Amino acid sequence: MSDIFTLDAAIQTKWLLDAGLKACRGYVFNLEYSTGLPAMATTPVDVLVVGMNPGEAPERAEGYSKTSERRWLERCQFFADAAGGRWATTELVFWSSKNLNVLKERVRDLSPYLEWCADINKALVAFHKPKLIFQPGLGWASYAVQHYGLRHNRRYCREDGGKTLIEHYEMSDGTPWLCTPHWTAAFGFSRRDRELIRDEAARIIGRGGLTSDRG
Repeated sequence: MSDIFTLDAAIQTKWLLDAGLKACRGYVFNLEYSTGLPAMATTPVDVLVVGMNPGEAPERAEGYSKTSERRWLERCQFFADAAGGRWATTELVFWSSKNLNVLKERVRDLSPYLEWCADINKALVAFHKPKLIFQPGLGWASYAVQHYGLRHNRRYCREDGGKTLIEHYEMSDGTPWLCTPHWTAAFGFSRRDRELIRDEAARIIGRGGLTSDRG
């Protein structure tokens, strides 16, 4: 089992020494929000939520609304309920940028960073042994497939047979890795869609459906 503090220190060191990352304001790795504030998850959680890379707040903080951040945390908790409720978040690329294009401008070639972060994240998965891994953002699934050796299991679509709700992959140890539409940015992503994803996630790990329990 890897020491998560050693992993975190490695991220900080790379951030300080890598010229391409110096413009990034921060990083996200193994953060839990059980108290409402982000802190290192020092005991195993039920769910890991894997983003692409963290955003950066606007220059003028006084004009920044917390609504989007609050909605994101609520969605994370909603989906984590499928596997017990405790969750932590990490990223395919840990360091922050306004968007993925800005990150690509900073580091030029994204692939080595994705590979480096994958090695750290695999050690994080070994530490937590989560029941589920969620990756919001279907458009980024290919990065995870390439760098985490994921095997495709099944595709789940909306009830009308329309758009994809889940691409169900598995890591080499069998851990379910579920790629979904982005939880706060996907167009037309309804409450019913969210309930279906959570229920399928619960069934995948053998906990049964949850929708009927919660209304």
